[in-house]
Amino acid sequence: MQDGAVTAAPTERRRRVGSMEVLLASLIALALSAGAMSAFVTGNADVSVAATVFCGVFVQALPFLVLGVVISGLIAAFVSADRLARSLPRRPAVAVRSRVWAERRCRAVNAAPCRWRVDCSVRVSAARPR
Repeated sequence: MQDGAVTAAPTERRRRVGSMEVLLASLIALALSAGAMSAFVTGNADVSVAATVFCGVFVQALPFLVLGVVISGLIAAFVSADRLARSLPRRPAVAVRSRVWAERRCRAVNAAPCRWRVDCSVRVSAARPR
């Protein structure tokens, strides 16, 4: 020691396994097993149908997932926490009630029976192919 200076001993840093490493390892494992997975899926009719349905639902949901991620990122980047807290309802019950009401009003007419006093038969028959 010179002049009262204290030097710290170098410490060893252990590398932690994070989510990026897990994702990369999973993608490599899937890429290496693609041939075996493809043979398994094409060999079983039930698995093939399930894989087709899964891919169809995934492809249809992907744009909404991307849109949600983009909007969430924009909100996180450009809206302060104070402003966001001011714009949300103070009582959670009001937020849940308004969300349930929006779900009831905006759901597809073909998926559920019409419970309101509107002429749903015109919209249903126009949506169905003839």
